[in-house]
Amino acid sequence: MARILVVDDDADICSLVKVILEREGYEVEVARSGEECLVRLSMGPNPDLILMDFLMPGKDGLRITQEIKSNPRTKKIPVYLFTVAANEEWKREAKKSRADGYILKPFSVEEFVNTIEGAFKR
Repeated sequence: MARILVVDDDADICSLVKVILEREGYEVEVARSGEECLVRLSMGPNPDLILMDFLMPGKDGLRITQEIKSNPRTKKIPVYLFTVAANEEWKREAKKSRADGYILKPFSVEEFVNTIEGAFKR
């Protein structure tokens, strides 16, 4: 069973995503900040996929993604960013952070599940 780490400071989003993914058969863990995400990664085991909110207090999702992708132990973990606004500048920044993809909020359940399934087929 694939393990997914959801990183978002919004408890409602975390709960919604957890319910959707567990219903699809994934094991889901939640971190409420970028810093908590990094602590979990340092303790292991690594998740198979990280879903990271773009806007969070403290270090934002782009900075945390850059740290994950710069660490030899975690750089191969796919990271998908959640965002409400994916304009061209944001897409460039996401690419520069080495994010593997992004998911626009709000999302439909079907679209969300298809994106997650696609991430595991890469």
